[in-house]
Amino acid sequence: MLNSFKRARLIAGLTQTEVAEKLGVSSVAVCQWETGKRMPRVKRLQTVADVLHTTVAELLEEERAV
Repeated sequence: MLNSFKRARLIAGLTQTEVAEKLGVSSVAVCQWETGKRMPRVKRLQTVADVLHTTVAELLEEERAV
């Protein structure tokens, strides 16, 4: 099972560090999104989706098998 944030990042071919740099957040924050410990702020979701070449709806999907 892959978290939707991690799945989108892997499909985009980016590392956690690259995503963090593009968004101006720490790589720890990206890791927490991927592990489900935290979620990005609502106002940042569209930017996260843009960086990961996906939609907000896809980021908010439940975990699923790949």
